[in-house]
Amino acid sequence: MGRKLNLLVTIIAFLGFSVFSYAQDEASATSLYNSGLAKLKAKEYTEALGLLEQSMEKADPEKDEKVLKLAKRNSAFACYYIGNQLRKEKKFDEALNTYSKGIDYSKAVYSNFIGRAQALEGKGEKADAVKAYLTAAEMTKTAGKEERAVKLLSKAENFAGVAYGKKKYDEAIATGQVYLELGSPSANVHYYVAQALLKKGKKQEALEHANKALENAGEDADKSKFYFGQAEILESLGQKAKAVEAYKMVKDQKYGERAKYKVDQLSGK
Repeated sequence: MGRKLNLLVTIIAFLGFSVFSYAQDEASATSLYNSGLAKLKAKEYTEALGLLEQSMEKADPEKDEKVLKLAKRNSAFACYYIGNQLRKEKKFDEALNTYSKGIDYSKAVYSNFIGRAQALEGKGEKADAVKAYLTAAEMTKTAGKEERAVKLLSKAENFAGVAYGKKKYDEAIATGQVYLELGSPSANVHYYVAQALLKKGKKQEALEHANKALENAGEDADKSKFYFGQAEILESLGQKAKAVEAYKMVKDQKYGERAKYKVDQLSGK
């Protein structure tokens, strides 16, 4: 009797395992998607991504078109949150790979573009980060998030100035040149690139950017900083008369006294 009972328990256990396995094997793309979505809502992002990816593998491109589309979009969201955690742990390469996977799933989920830029910045790849922030701004604007896009553009624009302030002149030049090549015209970026080039002894290139800074300054802008920067470069090139004229264009209080001193000095007063 005991042997028969043990055998019955074994059979029941086997059948239970078989039924469970069979159910898992036969899970539809829809059921896998729903399970993944539930995990996503529960903030269990890694598990969510696994189930959503299984859903996509299982989906029939024609019959499950809607499920496939939703699974890709929600997989992109899962990638963003997983990437954020990896970035916080300073696992920048893994974060970059995860954000890139999210972008492949859905470019409409613009947050992965932002995450990618932040990861590149964290990794110290500043020139690539500028490029990534500009791309993120473009994708964010496409999504109708104008205010966020403006902030991202401002972030990309500020890299050159921040680097210059830290006396990282090569970085200021590299990040500034990327912005000027791919972004919108910027008097400030030209100014900081000019100043960094002057520090590196590349005076003629510095003057070209100083001139561009003045060209791109708005009509109502206070151009004193830009004139002062131009004057310094002209002075370093030995072009005293032009330097004096530039120093004379400086009007604001911050640069005014130094500019007046320079005019007097160069004029022999």
